[in-house]
Amino acid sequence: MEALQAVARAGSLTRAADMLSMTPLAVCRQLAEVESKIGQPVLQPYGRTIRLTRAALLFWQNMNRTSSDSLQSGE
Repeated sequence: MEALQAVARAGSLTRAADMLSMTPLAVCRQLAEVESKIGQPVLQPYGRTIRLTRAALLFWQNMNRTSSDSLQSGE
């Protein structure tokens, strides 16, 4: 989840890795895990940057909603 958020904000794997104090390879591995969970690519080229695919955005929104619901219910 952190990797998705960082890439969405940074528009670059390298900048996302810097934001997370990780290597770009570690960020790629986290993104690959998400891809395997949702069965679709999570990144798409956008000019000279990258952005999240629609599938990745929906996954991220769902995970945020689930986390928020858990916090509100006291779990």
